[in-house]
Amino acid sequence: MRHFYLFDINESYVDLDKTHPYSLFKLFYDLYKGNKNNYKSYNKVYGSIINPIKRDLLNNNLFNIYKTNLFYYKYMNRHYYNNYLDKEKTRVTINNSFIKIDSNNIKPSFFKILNRYSNLFVCDFDNNDYFYLESIA
Repeated sequence: MRHFYLFDINESYVDLDKTHPYSLFKLFYDLYKGNKNNYKSYNKVYGSIINPIKRDLLNNNLFNIYKTNLFYYKYMNRHYYNNYLDKEKTRVTINNSFIKIDSNNIKPSFFKILNRYSNLFVCDFDNNDYFYLESIA
């Protein structure tokens, strides 16, 4: 099972960090693992780097796109896609500051839809994997 965290990166920061995204991954990784030594400074930087997720808008958009799909269902801020034919099981949870995708697929189907939103930075902390979503779709 892969656990992807998607962050909407501020446009001005993307321009600076697009060619070397490791520093961005390192910042998010330290916050994820709870590095207490630098928590206050990371928290300030984190707030300036990301844009808040427009949760209601994104929930409505995903629902409207998938509502006729037999493999899809939604509960509150969670979207589920269980395609037994392709053997994909994916859950998307939309929070105010990030989107979390849990999937048994390396490239979940939700990536195609979320790729419409620019500057989404994806981190898989368990596998030390990170990339901008637009680079894989």
